[in-house]
Amino acid sequence: RVRNYIPCEVVDEAPWQEVVIEEDSLDLTKLPIPFHFEVDVAPYITAGQISARDPETGIDTTGFHRLMLKDKNRLGVSLHSRR
Repeated sequence: RVRNYIPCEVVDEAPWQEVVIEEDSLDLTKLPIPFHFEVDVAPYITAGQISARDPETGIDTTGFHRLMLKDKNRLGVSLHSRR
């Protein structure tokens, strides 16, 4: 790709935007979320991305976390400070 550069095409709409699942229709158990280790008690999304915004300061952050499937519309995450 570096030698034969192909420019990116910017589009207003993309096929992945055509499917929107909301509220009661959401069922995370339909996704292929695997058990990664023998000791896992549930399927995990290994590199899930979480974004959050502080409601008081407006400062936002994004991080990659391991997300545990808990129910058809719930994921669990264990957040730890690295400081």
